[in-house]
Amino acid sequence: MKQGHVEANPWHGLTESPGQHLKRAYKFEEIRKFFQSEHVKGVLRDWMAVALFTGLRFEDAVQIKAEDLENGGVHIRGGKTEANIRWVPLSGPALSVITKRAQGRSGYVFHEVKSGNFNRRSHAISKQFGRVRDKVFGKGAGERIDAHSFRRTYAWFGEQVTDAVLLGRLMGHQGETLALRVYSAGAFVERLKEAQDAISGLIIEKTGADLWEWANDGQQGDEDHVDI
Repeated sequence: MKQGHVEANPWHGLTESPGQHLKRAYKFEEIRKFFQSEHVKGVLRDWMAVALFTGLRFEDAVQIKAEDLENGGVHIRGGKTEANIRWVPLSGPALSVITKRAQGRSGYVFHEVKSGNFNRRSHAISKQFGRVRDKVFGKGAGERIDAHSFRRTYAWFGEQVTDAVLLGRLMGHQGETLALRVYSAGAFVERLKEAQDAISGLIIEKTGADLWEWANDGQQGDEDHVDI
């Protein structure tokens, strides 16, 4: 409207879908059930693990390139907001998955994933995720748990072991105060790493270390190609 492209707000009167308020984090047993399913394997499993152990949005995860890795973490170059541009430490299964996928490779670490609608690389694999979720939990599960529920789960675990400021930094949220938004240069790398290690450790503790043994066995997701 400010630029003169439209005369009225096309979203006027639009209401939020009530279903959005029903979405929640995954329960401990649901995480185990999901990752133990025969339907969860290859690139999908890798992608889900990175989302769970970093809190990254799915699109941000598949945008990671080998050259983005530095100092045990990954640079997120773009995304939903300016605060989303950040360095994120990697720990646990996420570190194993990303490191192995980047080894000897340039370009996207999730190289199997191709761009889909609206030039989103996560489009096709998101659809695959929905199909697999329904196979594991039954049709209608999407009303409660979806791809973004990994981010909700990460936030839930993070709340238990670190403060809100560090958790916000890790998740790419804008600081709540002027001091954080404008004046601070960000948290020290050491503090971010400590917080990430604590979150990953709690996820492993609550879901069982045996559930993540595959991340260290050298078998990554190359056998499953996701295209559109």
